[in-house]
Amino acid sequence: MNGVSKSILKFKAGVAFHIATWAEVAKVALLEAGLQREDILVRALGHQQTAVLWRSEPKPMDVLCRYIAEQTGCAYVGDLLRKKRKNAKLTGLN
Repeated sequence: MNGVSKSILKFKAGVAFHIATWAEVAKVALLEAGLQREDILVRALGHQQTAVLWRSEPKPMDVLCRYIAEQTGCAYVGDLLRKKRKNAKLTGLN
């Protein structure tokens, strides 16, 4: 496993340094791609999620999206997406 893969796993595990690092990388990439103040950010749902539950502990992707929204003036609408059912975990699939 390379360093990027390890960092992504640490991000998913909620390690603050890796969340902050990936949030900054994502912000720069989105700005370069043309992100504007009137844009809306949403996040992908985890394999066992059908919706974002605001009363639960924020997931690393929530922290990342909130940071990008605060830094760029966009809106983060985490509960915009919903799934009808949970799906299998993609980690380890070939």
